[in-house]
Amino acid sequence: NFFSKNKKNIIFIIGSTAKNRKYPIKKWIELANSLNANVLIPYGNEEEKEEALLISENSNAKVLPKMNLNELKACISYADLLIGNDTGPSYIAWANKIPNILLYGATPFGRVFENEYTKIIKSKTSKNLEIIDKNDFSIKDIAVREILDAIEKL
Repeated sequence: NFFSKNKKNIIFIIGSTAKNRKYPIKKWIELANSLNANVLIPYGNEEEKEEALLISENSNAKVLPKMNLNELKACISYADLLIGNDTGPSYIAWANKIPNILLYGATPFGRVFENEYTKIIKSKTSKNLEIIDKNDFSIKDIAVREILDAIEKL
């Protein structure tokens, strides 16, 4: 019932186990408002639910109901595009050749490889790219325009 037949269905994966791997809520709102699409946001815990509701209250995005892992996998399989932080649910799209854009901040680049379905946007950081720096919040520096440009390339 949440998926549109008239617009592209885009899933935002806004959560992550580490705060420095999370794209800012303000930018998720800006991104959602820049898309002419049906934006859907799943969540994995109460903190993510609150963040998803905040995005939804300030954009056209819809918060999905709580799902188990199998339901999340099924949901992602219906998406036209997934945009997500460096976290497990984002890789469901990558592994299943569902178009996706992965946002990388402090995470060393190279854990996932770009292909015809995957575009990676890495923040500009001067940190050691072999080690995750928990104090590197450079993901916040990724411009919404970079994501919109990556969408056009998929």
